[in-house]
Parts: sequence; structure tokens; C-alpha cells
Amino acid sequence: MTFNEDGTMNLVRGTYEGVDQVRPLDVTGTVEAETIAWQKGLTTVPVDEPAAGGAAVNMALDKVDDGDWVALSQASLDGVGQVTAKVRALTSGASASVHLDTVDGPQVASLTFDSPVGEWAGVTAALDD
Repeated sequence: MTFNEDGTMNLVRGTYEGVDQVRPLDVTGTVEAETIAWQKGLTTVPVDEPAAGGAAVNMALDKVDDGDWVALSQASLDGVGQVTAKVRALTSGASASVHLDTVDGPQVASLTFDSPVGEWAGVTAALDD
């Protein structure tokens, strides 16, 4: 940001450039769903469920509708055999899919959330080779 002599701020144009990522994301351990590089259509909210790693406040994805998505940056699935999600479906028949590289990239997993509506449950799916 730059400022004028009178203290007012010059116009700032937002971009997606930002700073470089420090290191690739290690997906061999727990990665919270709210670890978001990019997303469309959803928000996050605090929840009472304990967070992985004992974070003071745990967050969860919220307002997730058909067609919404979240993406990670520099997250290689090489050598990873499965994906697990802890979910609380708010409708029956809810599901999610895992794609590589882009939103419409190759689908490598599909998770179906068949736990009782409103209850937290772990769902695991194998990753396709």
C-alpha cells in the first residue's frame, strides 16, 4: 500500500498473487477441511467438536451445497491410499468427491455420507490409482 502526502491511501487493486507457499502441504496426516487455498460457495463456522492437533477453536465447512468446492495448493496424493472425512450431513444422501488438479479434473475418490442426519461420522474412501 502507498499513501498520499495528506495521509489518504492510494487505490489498491486486489489480486490473487499473494506470497509464495512456504512448503508443500503434507497430506499424509490430518488436514482440516477448512485448510483452503481456493473455494466456491461455502463458508466456515466454529464447532464444538475437538480439532486435530488440539487447536483452541475448531472450524468446519458450512453452507456446502451441490457444486460448491474447496481446493488445496501443492498437496500431492502420491503414496496416499485413502481419504477420510469427518462429516455431519444435514440431508440424507449427501456425498463429496475428490478430484485432481482442477474442479473438473480426474475423480479419484467418492465419499457417501450415510450416517444419521445431523450426527458426526467418519467416512473413508480408497483413492483410485
